[in-house]
Amino acid sequence: MLDVTTARPELAYGTFFGQEKRKVSLGGFCLSILQPEAWGDELPEHSHSEAHLIFPLRGRYVSTAVGYANGDSVRPVIYNPPAVVHRDRFASSQGLFLGISIARDRFSQMHLCGLPDYPVALRSPRISQRLAALRSEIQIEDPSSAMIIEGLCLEILGYIGRATTTRNVARPSWINTAIQVLLDNLDRRLTAEELAAVLAISESELLRGFMRTMGCSPGVFVRSQRMERARQLLLSSTFSLAEVALAVGFSDQSAFTKAFTRMHGCSPGAFRGYQ
Repeated sequence: MLDVTTARPELAYGTFFGQEKRKVSLGGFCLSILQPEAWGDELPEHSHSEAHLIFPLRGRYVSTAVGYANGDSVRPVIYNPPAVVHRDRFASSQGLFLGISIARDRFSQMHLCGLPDYPVALRSPRISQRLAALRSEIQIEDPSSAMIIEGLCLEILGYIGRATTTRNVARPSWINTAIQVLLDNLDRRLTAEELAAVLAISESELLRGFMRTMGCSPGVFVRSQRMERARQLLLSSTFSLAEVALAVGFSDQSAFTKAFTRMHGCSPGAFRGYQ
């Protein structure tokens, strides 16, 4: 088990905070199916020496990658470049994930193929199909599996490069302002019409551009950020549960409790009691 007490540990190639259920290393890729050994706030900020992919298979996963909507029912693949410090984590021990490390030599060969220099989460039927095939293939041991696994990994990275290159080219000039306005108004209901008016664009342009750039709608983004702020308030303030609910835009504590439980796997009161 990895030491989670070290300040900002750097994990080596093929290493994750998890108990390995299956591991295959070939062609400059190390693939592992793992169950988390640390979760929630037990997991420290950390980095990985090599670029890697994470695909949550089971359980609620929390990530700060661009385009990730915490609590979304659609599971994305998350790409992290080398040495990025983050604290992406599962909410409980019930998680399961596929981790793919990319060896430095292999990464250097594809670095100019459009892979982003920031963490990003993507939802794509093509990527999901290949991840499902990878999960099945690493259970097979025959002369062809090595070539198939390597090819699937390269295809996934190719699709990530293509998607993020397109996303970067089409990034609207107003997106940063939109994000800031949403973050500044988490304590109240801000409609898409109101946000579009602040940005001086049409509502349809807002929704299309936000989804294309962030990988989710403004509503999903707001929901994930509200739950993250609620988590922070539960940890660092003496607010009552009703006050936390109001601070993140819920006039009904019951609705807040349901939303928090869906994302974090436990009620706000139980979450605060665990800390």
